[in-house]
Amino acid sequence: MTAVASSGMFARGVTGTVVTGMSLASRVLALLLLVPAARLLSTSDFGVFSLALGLAIAVANVVGGAPADLTATAASSAPARTWRLVTRVVATLTLVEAALVAVVLVAPVPAPLVVLSAVVCLSAIGPVLAMNLLRGLDRPVLGAALPYAVLPVGRAVVAVAALHVGTDLTGLMTALAAVGTVVGLLTLTALVLTRPAATAAPAVLATGGRTRRPLLAVIAGATVSVVWLTIGQSGAIALSAAAGPAVLAAFVPTARLCDALTAIGIGYKAAANRALQQTPDGALPPRAVLGVLGSFAVAAVAMCCVAPVAVPAVFGPELRFLPGPAAALIGAAALSSLVAVKIQLLFAARRYRRIVVSSAVACVVAVGGIGACAAVWHTEGVAAATLATTAAWLSALTVPATALRTRSAGTPC
Repeated sequence: MTAVASSGMFARGVTGTVVTGMSLASRVLALLLLVPAARLLSTSDFGVFSLALGLAIAVANVVGGAPADLTATAASSAPARTWRLVTRVVATLTLVEAALVAVVLVAPVPAPLVVLSAVVCLSAIGPVLAMNLLRGLDRPVLGAALPYAVLPVGRAVVAVAALHVGTDLTGLMTALAAVGTVVGLLTLTALVLTRPAATAAPAVLATGGRTRRPLLAVIAGATVSVVWLTIGQSGAIALSAAAGPAVLAAFVPTARLCDALTAIGIGYKAAANRALQQTPDGALPPRAVLGVLGSFAVAAVAMCCVAPVAVPAVFGPELRFLPGPAAALIGAAALSSLVAVKIQLLFAARRYRRIVVSSAVACVVAVGGIGACAAVWHTEGVAAATLATTAAWLSALTVPATALRTRSAGTPC
């Protein structure tokens, strides 16, 4: 191995570690943001605040799902054009956010909390779009800092300040909306400073003489986002309906800890973005599988050593770490990261139909399997069904593609 190759691998390792660390930190900050809000607000107002924040996180997760791979892929193949499009979207979002905050501050609004909640949700979109654009432009650390460091730190600082100053729900939401607008301006500044040089227009992409339709790529991205949301939310809904809120509350800390491990996949995608974009057939590189699963093994062992003590200390003595469901959820998180890498590879190879069909299969398995297992086996059932769903999704994304490549390397999936 040459010195240049070793240096490149070391740099990618550092990048992946930094992005993973920021992603984990953002999840911790989102959880800790609820602490000052719970102390500051009444029970009903805290419920409204939690709902608004949860919607903002859900919006960010949707934008950071399949649209992330579309944006990163487009930025690699057509950097200048993609930069212009994303910059216009971010600028428009920031202007809308600033206008809505100004309206709430200077004029009476019939439903200010609805307006402010909309601003908090919108403020999560711009940084995530910019993150994935910059990932495609080989600036992954700068991009990840916007949604994973700048925005959550700003929200946390405002929440702590509000706790000391004292305010109501409207005041707290106004402060969070204002922070989102400021982060939007910082995001625009980062985009302007990283504007790529103009390049020649890329050749029209075609396979087998047929031009790829952008609509199919959008549909593929939408189906992937739906599946991520279904896997993430159906377990909680089914468990609450089948076993009651007390069982759901006992399950949530373990589920959140295991879900946080998916940050490893985010870090790997950011570090290996260029290599993933250049894979011609959409196959999972063995190095990606070994790297992701090896990192998961180390992180899972560390978490399982700390979690039995940390969960009661943080969430209260009535809650504990559930080792049985955790084993399945850790496996599901590991496979989910491989799914995310595989989907990015297929987007780069423009195998949109394979993504749509496989995602539809996963969605059917998730809706039917998670609900049925929650009714019969409760927390263990939800965890096992989540693992089975991600395994089915990865298999559907991988096995048929291999068979089709054997038949004809040039036939689109």
